[in-house]
Amino acid sequence: MNICARIAATVIVAVLIGRVASAAPAVYTINVILPVTGPGAALGADLTTALRLYETQVNATGGIRGAQLHFDIHDDQTSPQVAVQETNIVLQQHPAIILGSGMAAQCQAMAALMSDGPVQYCFSQAVNPARGYVFAAGPTNDLTGPVMLKYFHDKGYRRLAIISTTDSSGQIFLASTLAAVAAYNSPDMTVVANERFNVSDLSVAAQLSRISASNAQVVLVLVSGTPFGTVLRGMHDAGMDLPVFASPANMNRAQLASYAGFLPTALTFLGSAYQARDQEPKLRRATTAFYDAFKRANLMPTPLNADAWDPASIVVGALRALGPTASAEQLRDYIGNLHDFTGIFGNYDFRKNQHGLSEQRDVVIVRWDQQRNDWIADSQPGGGPL
Repeated sequence: MNICARIAATVIVAVLIGRVASAAPAVYTINVILPVTGPGAALGADLTTALRLYETQVNATGGIRGAQLHFDIHDDQTSPQVAVQETNIVLQQHPAIILGSGMAAQCQAMAALMSDGPVQYCFSQAVNPARGYVFAAGPTNDLTGPVMLKYFHDKGYRRLAIISTTDSSGQIFLASTLAAVAAYNSPDMTVVANERFNVSDLSVAAQLSRISASNAQVVLVLVSGTPFGTVLRGMHDAGMDLPVFASPANMNRAQLASYAGFLPTALTFLGSAYQARDQEPKLRRATTAFYDAFKRANLMPTPLNADAWDPASIVVGALRALGPTASAEQLRDYIGNLHDFTGIFGNYDFRKNQHGLSEQRDVVIVRWDQQRNDWIADSQPGGGPL
């Protein structure tokens, strides 16, 4: 082969390689830190499912300006210490945004690393970030507390018992609940028992005995994952069939199905706008799109799936508007000023707070219906019982 032929062949090969390279779609990776293993694994599984379905939906509708979206899931093992370790690993990549974790303690541990960016969008409703780079899913505690207490008051539950875990997540839930009770304008609403236990404890018999002796009318079980089963089994074994109000982190069908033999007669949770019976048109459209995505995958969504849906929608909306090269500062400012956006949790206005939700009508109380294998609205928006 003469020199001209060799040059021509080299040029052809280079063009073909270039075409192959250009044919490969760009990928925009968002790192996500979740409790894939450990006591919070059921929560992590539901959040992962939602993110994978949303990822498929985004990529089928153009991705992020042509780039394929990919959520890279990291396991925090339901441990704040591991969440920090995983976050530090991810930070070496200089990302503009990190999603997660799914639980308050891990979220707060991660947030300590985000004061100057990147953006963090936490999937737990129990944290209340200050203005800055950290955002959180769902309504704020100052919305959910009054709704919960109105529901109790109108149902005639005035004597409240609380049982929580001694870890960070349990104590975050406990602090916000006690603050809500103290702020509620009803002097006869009192906490008559406040019990705690370690997440590794196999029995809570002593704590439940004291709750039983307090003549409580409802038990607030502020724990998640495996410890939730420990409390419910203990109540069943002790013959306690008091109404239970539980942490929304336990709203997982597989988890509740495994507890079927010892569930209380009345088991309620904080619910969200998409679970309300009557919905305004924009909310109805968002709710329908959410359910349709799961229907296409032959799945039935859970409220824990929902915790990831709006945050993913908001983040992808920001990236589509700004482009995949958007900086952490640009994403922070875009989300921080986002308003008039309706998701399945309600109407968002991040100018008011880092959750974006500020109306009590965005919160309902839902009851677990074992026969339907689903949660059904047990209150009007804002907490008044149906």
